[in-house]
Amino acid sequence: MLDRTFELSLAEVAVREDVGLIAWSPLAGGLLTGKYAADKTAIPGSRSSSGFVLFSPERLQATQAYAEIAANHGMSLTTMALAFARQAPFMTSVLVGASSVAQLDANLAAIDVQLPKDVIQAINEVHDRRPN
Repeated sequence: MLDRTFELSLAEVAVREDVGLIAWSPLAGGLLTGKYAADKTAIPGSRSSSGFVLFSPERLQATQAYAEIAANHGMSLTTMALAFARQAPFMTSVLVGASSVAQLDANLAAIDVQLPKDVIQAINEVHDRRPN
């Protein structure tokens, strides 16, 4: 949800030519799990400590807005982000990078979630205000 450059430039060709995308880092290095939303400090031993997670004000604001959408619809930010990526018409698979069983369980919870149109519309509105 934070980096949709493929969607903006190559998705039409992918759908037309039946070529799928495998989403890499659909949780933006953990940013879309909500664990960094209130605090820009890197967590020792996490991807954030290696500089992988980008903490720009725009990304943090978008993450907070996405977290509010998820909460308003009774789901975790992780579930919403993974379900959103999985539902894209050009998506073949979504890679997850769980580093614990709890994270894996949270990721797998998104498998059967179908986001309703109003949630997708809200996500798109956030993206329109804070693109990539």
